[in-house]
Amino acid sequence: MTRKKKRSGAVAATAGIVAAAAATGVAVARIARRKRDSVLHVAAREDRWEIRSEGAKTAIQTFDTKEEAVAFARGLAHRRVPSELVIHRSDGSEQDRHSYT
Repeated sequence: MTRKKKRSGAVAATAGIVAAAAATGVAVARIARRKRDSVLHVAAREDRWEIRSEGAKTAIQTFDTKEEAVAFARGLAHRRVPSELVIHRSDGSEQDRHSYT
């Protein structure tokens, strides 16, 4: 019969700290990415209105009218709680900002 050795308190604490640090590093990266993805912008692009995540190169979706784009973006922001929706005017200036918590 073999016996398992008990870890000393110091070794067990060190193992826990290393595991927590590794987990925290991943969590920090996920939080940063999620924060960026949770800010949505509705803005005019040429003759259409598009919805983009903050910092994204491509649009999530495009629409013919601003009203359609805002309605879709509100539903998307509501599903991505916590999130923020920024609505722009056709000249690019900020018109309105909504937070979803």
